[in-house]
Amino acid sequence: MKKAIYKFFGSFLRPSEAIGIDFIWEDGKMKQILVVCIKRKKEEILIVESIQFETEQEFLTYDLPKNIPIGLSFNGSNVLHKNLLIKDTETEPQIINRIIPDASIKDFYLQRQLPSPDGKVLVSITRNNSINSWVEKIRSKGGLITNIILGPFSLETLRVLSDANEEEWHCRTVANSLGFFKNKIVSIEAAGEGNEYEIKSLFPELSSDYAVASSLAIETLLNQERMHIPELSQARSDFQQNKKITFAAIFGLTFIFVILLVNAFIFTQLRQEAGELQVNIKLKEKQASHLEVLRNKIQEQVKLFASSGLLETSRTSFYASAITDDIPSAILLSGLNIQPLQMKQVGSKQIPAFVNKQIIVIGNCKDGAVLNEWIHQLQKYKWVKNVSLNSYQFQSDKKTGKFNLQIDIL
Repeated sequence: MKKAIYKFFGSFLRPSEAIGIDFIWEDGKMKQILVVCIKRKKEEILIVESIQFETEQEFLTYDLPKNIPIGLSFNGSNVLHKNLLIKDTETEPQIINRIIPDASIKDFYLQRQLPSPDGKVLVSITRNNSINSWVEKIRSKGGLITNIILGPFSLETLRVLSDANEEEWHCRTVANSLGFFKNKIVSIEAAGEGNEYEIKSLFPELSSDYAVASSLAIETLLNQERMHIPELSQARSDFQQNKKITFAAIFGLTFIFVILLVNAFIFTQLRQEAGELQVNIKLKEKQASHLEVLRNKIQEQVKLFASSGLLETSRTSFYASAITDDIPSAILLSGLNIQPLQMKQVGSKQIPAFVNKQIIVIGNCKDGAVLNEWIHQLQKYKWVKNVSLNSYQFQSDKKTGKFNLQIDIL
């Protein structure tokens, strides 16, 4: 029963809908805007709407849904991508000046990816005035922006969900030609007419043009963040807080209604039984002791109903805290995914769905023996059903091993 309650709470507090908007520039002008709206229904993700706009004016007439998290992806000629060897001591202003000399960080947004195998970091920058302009326009239409990405990096999520296994892979989108290494984008060029594979959307009903927008909508649904902008972090926090307040209000009203209903039923029963007992007392004095017993039982029932009802919150934070407690210093976690999103076969189609009672832990370990000992330590938790090592790859150049653990929950 408790597990069902935790699942219900967690499902309610997560967003059930999200929107991905892909802005594509060409020669400094807006070429097109692609919008995809998705909805989570139980363990399935469904397409609500997909629209393509050729001009800014067309988009501004669109009736944007309210109170739904929105992710924005900016692609094309207004975003510059560079692979750089970056020192740990370099600051963001120094990085921007390496790309555009004498540029001010106040005029630009900068986004950094994790280092590739050759040590280079894929850096993306764009002038913030154009992005800020679009943010204000969407907010003026009542849009709730919680995520912004420079470039088509949400396609990394698409590659993971589609179980892609090629180590090196190339494709093209509407705006870019991309190079992947182990499902991570390591190179971005302007879109050409080459023979690269045209990437497909996760949803069969959508054309490849919507691949970036649809995968961005999924990332927004999962509440992921690639570029930290304080205002967006606050908007995301406010959205979650509003969900909690709404849930607390609904739960509180429902709880009060149930208590009142139960009390009315109990007191109705009390009056009825008390009346019957008083009649029996008048008829038979010997039944007085029996009346006292019944009254005591009724008092216990009243206390039982009054003491029950406050339900506990989601155990998501409990699992995360338990896994990271006393973690060995030789282990560095890079990912913790509770109820991961995977592809599910429904008839002849594959659709993305959440996997319940499962936690995926990703990280690096300098000593395999330490990792094995930590796995045995996790197995001892009462709420853990099984811990399995999905993969372990030793990287000789870094002298560390990258691992992927799967924890099944009772």
